[in-house]
Amino acid sequence: LERFLADSKDDSWPKAIAEMFVGKISPEELLRQAQMAKEDSRVRERLAEAYFFLAQKHLLDGDLGPARDALQQAAAQAIPRSQE
Repeated sequence: LERFLADSKDDSWPKAIAEMFVGKISPEELLRQAQMAKEDSRVRERLAEAYFFLAQKHLLDGDLGPARDALQQAAAQAIPRSQE
């Protein structure tokens, strides 16, 4: 991840997730960046992703309670999917 971040010139949303995993930004900053999407539907989608990956980080750190809480927050975003 650190090599990806060093080589990446893109500051798009997914980069924040990698930055959180390597400790460059805090989980709170990740959630703040998720809320910066221009459309409400994108905010919910990004929050769902942020909470999901935050849960993964908690699992890697052995923090089961916070991991469960973050997964519940991810599920609470209730992202509707198109049936096209």
